[in-house]
Amino acid sequence: MSENQPLYALVFLTSLFSSACSQGTRFVYSAALDADGRYNIKWGFDESTITFEVEVETRGYIGFGLSPTGAMSSSDIVIGGVLNGSPYLLDYYTDSNRKVHKDALQSYQLLYGRENDTHTVLAFSRNLQTCDDNDKVITGSTVRVIWAFHAEDVGVSGPVYHGTNRGRKSLRLLNPGTSSSIPAGTAFFDLQNEEVPVPHKDTTYWCQIFKFPELKKKHHIIRIEPMIQKGHGNLVHHILLYQCDSNLNKSEINRGHECYHPNMPDSFFTCETVLFAWAIGGEGFTYPPHAGMSIGTSIDPVYVQMEIHFDNPSLQRGIVDSSGLRLYYSPSLRRYDAGVIETGVWVSLYHMLPPGMQDYITEGHCTQECLQESLDSEMPSGIHVFAVLLHAHLAGRAIRARHFRQQVELQPLASDDQFDFNFQEFQPLSQERIILPVSIVDSSGLRLYYSPSLRRYDAGVIETGVWVSLYHMLPPGMQDYITEGHCTQECLQESLDSEMPSGIHVFAVLLHAHLAGRAIRARHFRQQVELQPLASDDQFDFNFQEFQPLSQERIILPGDSLITECRYNTKGRMNMTWGGLSTRDEMCLSYLLYYPRVNLARCESLPEITGQLKFIGVKEIQEPVITWPFVIKSPKKYSNLSFTEAMDKYKWTRKRGKAFNDIVRKLPMNVRCSKIGQDEWSIQGMIISPPELKSEQTSAAVVACRNVSEIQCGCSFVLLLTACLLLILQTCLHL
Repeated sequence: MSENQPLYALVFLTSLFSSACSQGTRFVYSAALDADGRYNIKWGFDESTITFEVEVETRGYIGFGLSPTGAMSSSDIVIGGVLNGSPYLLDYYTDSNRKVHKDALQSYQLLYGRENDTHTVLAFSRNLQTCDDNDKVITGSTVRVIWAFHAEDVGVSGPVYHGTNRGRKSLRLLNPGTSSSIPAGTAFFDLQNEEVPVPHKDTTYWCQIFKFPELKKKHHIIRIEPMIQKGHGNLVHHILLYQCDSNLNKSEINRGHECYHPNMPDSFFTCETVLFAWAIGGEGFTYPPHAGMSIGTSIDPVYVQMEIHFDNPSLQRGIVDSSGLRLYYSPSLRRYDAGVIETGVWVSLYHMLPPGMQDYITEGHCTQECLQESLDSEMPSGIHVFAVLLHAHLAGRAIRARHFRQQVELQPLASDDQFDFNFQEFQPLSQERIILPVSIVDSSGLRLYYSPSLRRYDAGVIETGVWVSLYHMLPPGMQDYITEGHCTQECLQESLDSEMPSGIHVFAVLLHAHLAGRAIRARHFRQQVELQPLASDDQFDFNFQEFQPLSQERIILPGDSLITECRYNTKGRMNMTWGGLSTRDEMCLSYLLYYPRVNLARCESLPEITGQLKFIGVKEIQEPVITWPFVIKSPKKYSNLSFTEAMDKYKWTRKRGKAFNDIVRKLPMNVRCSKIGQDEWSIQGMIISPPELKSEQTSAAVVACRNVSEIQCGCSFVLLLTACLLLILQTCLHL
């Protein structure tokens, strides 16, 4: 019995290590990083962690990295292998001179490793955000993965140079595209060039007419794949498929010619409606299960034109290409017919970029007038976008497909801050987006469910934060500007002492701001000491605001105080942002759902205007006040301007904005403490100074990074302990 005890301890600790340091992420996605299939990866991720498994045709070391450019410099790298039966993995980074350094913070966790006579397999994981400046943050944008391997393992002096066993491939690790899975036996047809001679010039657009299969009834195309001739991965830059006039002569079929050429056949000019687009580096695209491209009806495509862009910068001669597309189609119809809209900058010489620019921006508008006319006529309820392909050429560095509704910007349809010319494909949206015409008829509302079965308490809502007013103002150009709305202890003391001396129970909080909002906290103080926030959101999203139920109800007592703290970004704005009702104005509010209900509707504050005007040099206002906003009397530079015009006239800088922010947060404040209806508590309208409060809270970001470090240390300790037990076991076996 005693002989087996070390083994039992080892098994237990190995299991402990696995559960503590690995989340067991399922490998959902895969890719071959090289053309010959020698280096393959699988990966999976959750909201905080990504896990990789790499399988490489080598018995030496494996290198895997994330690069900002696809080159070796300034990259985040791991190198590992299996040596004498034991797997190893080390976290490295490279500097701007491509020199490799061992990372002081080992952010990658080895999960397992094995090798056979030909291949090595390693699995490892890391956090998406590691809090390590030498690691790359993994986002939904394009990630340039670099890879290498060698026949030898890493020695005492470090890894041997990998030579030609290296490469790069761009992937979207967190938005990897559509699944290639379609029902077995699905019918398909090919649109394929037949040995097209590629001219020895930099750019060629080649067009060819094809006829779709003749079908007796409607079908849906459900997947389209590129068929790129082997070795032509860098030659074929993009493929576009256009619908042509259905009355073309059959003699046009399979006819090819250089596109946009003076001698191009007239029939080619009838092909203008885009049906599909593929670009370099992309894989195939599978339509969502409720939509497909319709073929087989009288209004569907009969003849199509396939346009291939050949990119031949080295002016090679004698190239013959037979690339094309494969289209899978099914008689099982989807609910909707899918289409393609091309948006952006009209391709023309009028679209021009000056030389020598580090950062140059162009914008192509799909205007509200165009969408108004077309959607009002065709689909007043709007269209659903389910995928976006972002396209540019060699000078492109970042692309966003931005979306506006009633002049208010929503979340982008798609974006790529690390755009790679060699990796362009349709990005499926995690949630479909509706594009609406401008003239909207709305019938939205609320549904309220009620019951005769009474609950123990009556619930209520208290609005807290900054009193909505022009006196709540944000300077332009600020990266981080903070406002605070106080629910004062005086207001809570008076109202709760009268209504509910034992306090009220808060069970949910809704945090509210407008477009400039970036983070909000509903802070809670008792006897001037800060408790845990009632609620907080460090990644506030204007388009996602709802009541957050508290994991544990919080009691608010008479004499407590609350602060709704909002952080804003006004970096792209030229004028002041005002407190107001428009989404371009701002608010800073938190709504508390609580019980039992008391006669308190609003508990808010507003900084005194006098101190704010004094900051910009205002000395006197015109009295009596007969207009709103009121008018400035002196100094002369502001004379006869409203106070809002004076604030906009002031020459704001980031430094001045920061100083203004510091002053405003210390100004006396006007208290709002109102009852349900029009009545007020006696404290309403009083001017009081902000209280001196003690904060004992640590920021969530610091806690998160500290926790990551503690977990890594814990995992390292368990791994070390496991290794020690292995040595003990080995010694016992020898004995």
